[in-house]
Amino acid sequence: MNQLVSWDTTHVTISVQHHSRMNRLQSNFFPFVRFFGWLGYGYSLNYGQSSFRWWLRLILSTIGLACVLNARIPHLTNLFGPWNDFFKFFAYSLVYIVAFIESWNGSGRLQDIWDRIENIHNHMCRLTQEMLLRMIFKNFRRTYFLLMVSVVLLGIFSMLVHVTVIANVIEDNYYKCMYNIELAFVKFFIEIRHFQLILYVNLQTIFLEEIGNQIDICANENFLGRLHRLHSVTKIYIKLSFLNDDIHLSYEMSLVMFVSVWHFEMLANSYWFVDSITLYGTAMYVSQIFALLLNSASLILMHIFCEELRNVYQLVRAKINNLRLHPVVCAGYSYQLIMCCTNQFMIRRIGMFAMGCFEVSYYPIVSIIVSACTYLAFFIEIESRLSKYRSTSYN
Repeated sequence: MNQLVSWDTTHVTISVQHHSRMNRLQSNFFPFVRFFGWLGYGYSLNYGQSSFRWWLRLILSTIGLACVLNARIPHLTNLFGPWNDFFKFFAYSLVYIVAFIESWNGSGRLQDIWDRIENIHNHMCRLTQEMLLRMIFKNFRRTYFLLMVSVVLLGIFSMLVHVTVIANVIEDNYYKCMYNIELAFVKFFIEIRHFQLILYVNLQTIFLEEIGNQIDICANENFLGRLHRLHSVTKIYIKLSFLNDDIHLSYEMSLVMFVSVWHFEMLANSYWFVDSITLYGTAMYVSQIFALLLNSASLILMHIFCEELRNVYQLVRAKINNLRLHPVVCAGYSYQLIMCCTNQFMIRRIGMFAMGCFEVSYYPIVSIIVSACTYLAFFIEIESRLSKYRSTSYN
């Protein structure tokens, strides 16, 4: 009996310690973080969680994907289409496994990221109204939830429409239907990874916008007030740059894989677009475009929010440049302090960079669309030449 009571006391103490680790801002987004952790992303939010669960998920998902790929191999023929589908599914499976392993590799930084977010939030509340920030985060949480649910449901709906069209158009539709169902299942986990990154990108954007508002206030204050506020804003900006570095280390490989596999999918689908026009008609072609756009919605949203973070950073830099050019009548040492604070905004850049290869913004999306259109025109030209050759050979 005494052992049972002591065990219960220890269990309650550990639960209280874990609850005390959770900060106020993290508690507002805890349902999303817990959902990500349940799928295997953001594993170490709870320090007492056993690693056995993560290894079990990794082993089961790897075995499941290996069995599916092995089942697809007998359907491979000399035609280009089945090989195209096989490598596309293999690429998405590889992205999922890489994102899963990366979440484990960056698990030790997840609680540190939320501690930094709470620290920035506390310092920001000293400069602005806490109720205003609370309303901003509340509105963002509501919008974020609606976006995630709507995009995931639209992706599932587009998959069902595409499978229905395949079943009515193609005679031997078993392979295509099963392939699309399996691919949609893997894409679901990748879309969740997109929205996990969108959460942290938007939190940075909210803080950076508030920093820009504080810089506007600095421009209208006297010298002493400007110096004090600018010093506080600079400290917050430096903390935000460290937060941005931690997020980069946790998601940089996923960013590279997301953009690369979407580029590969656009090129692979360009073959089926031409094939659908010549063999299966307009319904198949339209359903493929519809499914591709809705399944790519989460990736496009991720690029949109990363572009918004980039634009807000450029706006903050422009405000700092205007503040540096603002005439100030003061002693030389005080003016040097202001210049030292403003230089921190120029040195430390905030944005989403994929392992230093490129910045996640509109530019990769535009280049991928242009290259996909080029390949589409190439396949159309080849198909037209082949059709002319077949008609002349038959005659």
